[in-house]
Amino acid sequence: MNLRSPALALCTAAAVAVSGCGRAVERVFEVSSDGASRTGVALTPRGLLLGNEAGVLMLVSPEGQIRWKAHLGREIASRPLAVGGTAVAVTVSGDWVGVDLETGAGRWRVPDQPPVTAPLATDGARVLAVTRAGSVRAADPATGELLWFRTPPPGAERASRTFSAPVVQQGTAVYALEDAGVLAVATEGGALQWRVPLQGAAAVLGDGASEGQLFAIGREGTLLSLSRDGEVRWRRELRSAFSGAAALVPGGIAVALEGRIALLDRSRGDELWSAPVEAPAGPACWAAGLLLVPTSGLDGALLAFALPSQKPYARIRLDSPLRAAPRVLENGVVAVPASDGRLIGLRLHPPERLRPE
Repeated sequence: MNLRSPALALCTAAAVAVSGCGRAVERVFEVSSDGASRTGVALTPRGLLLGNEAGVLMLVSPEGQIRWKAHLGREIASRPLAVGGTAVAVTVSGDWVGVDLETGAGRWRVPDQPPVTAPLATDGARVLAVTRAGSVRAADPATGELLWFRTPPPGAERASRTFSAPVVQQGTAVYALEDAGVLAVATEGGALQWRVPLQGAAAVLGDGASEGQLFAIGREGTLLSLSRDGEVRWRRELRSAFSGAAALVPGGIAVALEGRIALLDRSRGDELWSAPVEAPAGPACWAAGLLLVPTSGLDGALLAFALPSQKPYARIRLDSPLRAAPRVLENGVVAVPASDGRLIGLRLHPPERLRPE
């Protein structure tokens, strides 16, 4: 299904006052994978990759056209990825599958592996995964061959948890493993590099722009700033518990806390801004000068904040819980994955004062 519709008339009174409802948000495309989805969406050189509970792996172009669908037979619960010309996904039954990124044709399948629900990661040469039991595995994206694995340390026995994706920086994969803390292993060989204690370690954040700086968050609201070699630079106790979603955005760290979304300074963890949210928030992103916050209520509201205002500039109802991060494409379109398996492309028009000159 590929639906196109005119501009969305879905915004708050605040948005009407700023730019007029019809100009706040445009729906550029909407496609469906024909099944509920928990994977979120991955950006690849060929488009947007997502999977669903019916076992469908799908590639969508930046313009919203379905390029191909591959049927893997069992639910895909972890975010897939692409390495080179191969798209890799893991089913809940433990099948690792590689398909051609251009066509969706099957390349390899390795069955009977540990199930994975955490998003997959890569160092550009290997596929890295944290299993539901807390072990870490690396596979060859060209063949699916297991290259190495590392068993979970004590404290990682919460198999019901969905661990976060590893953060890969300069040959090291860093990941959070609940009461086992934060661990770093070499992506080549899997040797342990360092380990930092953090009770209820739930997420690790890092990117190329952070110059080797990493952030780790515990479920009780502890934020750590870590160097690339595992040194704790500073520790901050947040004012409320972490609700499970965080992302690095320009100017700070967007963290979902109980009942609100907060923007924290990267230098010391000070709270720069916060706003109440009506439902648990997912990972935020920055687009068109706006902080975009997906929420997991039944109406699936995407909230767009024009900072420093605490009132949403736009509230976009998508009628399905939003739990995964939106993705910003090179053409400026924001791709929003919904739990019902749709991928919605939106173009946002920020307030006049935020428009580039």
